[in-house]
Amino acid sequence: MSDLCLTAAPFAAGSAAAFGVVNLVQLFAFSSDFMLLAVSALLAYAASWCTVCLFERGRATLRDSLRLIRAELPRLLGRPGKPPQQRA
Repeated sequence: MSDLCLTAAPFAAGSAAAFGVVNLVQLFAFSSDFMLLAVSALLAYAASWCTVCLFERGRATLRDSLRLIRAELPRLLGRPGKPPQQRA
């Protein structure tokens, strides 16, 4: 159970950072609601992933996710792909 909590902690911190950024962006005046939405989304996304990358477990989880996507996406799209490489 502690392994799950350690893996999820960076993403919880990233969510908190994104929440804080979105609340800060709400204080500024924008020309349109769409512009406010776009800026909020971009900054929240950036703050979240930057916060996740601060944690060693977060970086490891992102590496594993990218490796899984590279291995499984060609199979799901019906394209032949090279088999995933195993690390020693």
